[in-house]
Amino acid sequence: MMHLLIVQEYGEQKFTEYDFKSYEEKLQLLGCCDQQIIDRAKRFRKTRKELVHEKAHFDNGEIRRAQDEADNANELDPKAVR
Repeated sequence: MMHLLIVQEYGEQKFTEYDFKSYEEKLQLLGCCDQQIIDRAKRFRKTRKELVHEKAHFDNGEIRRAQDEADNANELDPKAVR
């Protein structure tokens, strides 16, 4: 979603510049200044990294429940970014 919005707003070259930046930075580029949305994106990014790169995840003492994380991800409504 962010790839499409950045390319639409700023072009492919700008996206290439932001390709490896965090979701938070991409949201700010798109004009999002709602701290709650940025915090949710940060949580989503960290959780996604732990799940996708399981070998890099060491027990941080927190038990994550899939439903809680899905609820958080659903709160990242694309309409709320703009």
